[in-house]
Amino acid sequence: MGRHGYADREKAFIEYLECGGLPGVDPSRDLRYRQDYLQGVYSTIVVKDVLRHVNVSDPTKVETIARFLYANIGNITSKASVSEGTGIPESTVGIYMKAMEEAFLILPCDRYDMVGKRLFATVGKYYVTDLGMRKAVLNITAGTDISKPLENLVYVELLRRGYDVRVGCYRDSEVDFLAVRHDAMEYIQVCQTLMTDDTRKREIKPLMRPKDNYAKTILTLDRFGLGNENGILIKNVLDWLME
Repeated sequence: MGRHGYADREKAFIEYLECGGLPGVDPSRDLRYRQDYLQGVYSTIVVKDVLRHVNVSDPTKVETIARFLYANIGNITSKASVSEGTGIPESTVGIYMKAMEEAFLILPCDRYDMVGKRLFATVGKYYVTDLGMRKAVLNITAGTDISKPLENLVYVELLRRGYDVRVGCYRDSEVDFLAVRHDAMEYIQVCQTLMTDDTRKREIKPLMRPKDNYAKTILTLDRFGLGNENGILIKNVLDWLME
């Protein structure tokens, strides 16, 4: 199982959620070493790539914006909401966010109106290139932050597989990802667990609304309740990653 020789893919998966996938991260080393390494990589990117791109020397504003976006992965975000949340002028936020995208610190995901067939111009979602770096910067306790990182992981994997990915909006409901490749589209929902009836109904409902024949999948950490439900394929996310 990869560079560090895991025989247990479940353990490898948890380590990936916790430590990310940068080559220099060795999960066998202690937490302090891993955090120092990841924070060092993050600082290097901020100083060398982001600040140089915007031609300023003070990293404070970049770090404030980065921390806000790191804390809000998978949430609907705009330059205005970042400005409101950080107290930094919207025009400055726009310049710094663009530089952070070009440095591959953050990854934008546009929202798409499935009824009106158009992109929303000012709001979308943001994810991160490396979950370990995010965890180190935010100093998140292990095991307390699974749902949004899981969604982040699926988004990055879809990009790696060559999909064009957007968030799907269908009137008052939302599909986590519309993944398009070679003129074919897939609807993908990501949910930590479907083991309660209310959650199962909530996650399945948005996929039932579009009346088309595109593939529809829910990815979950569950090991039970998998299979085909009303044309929706429910898969374990580890099995999907190993395909």
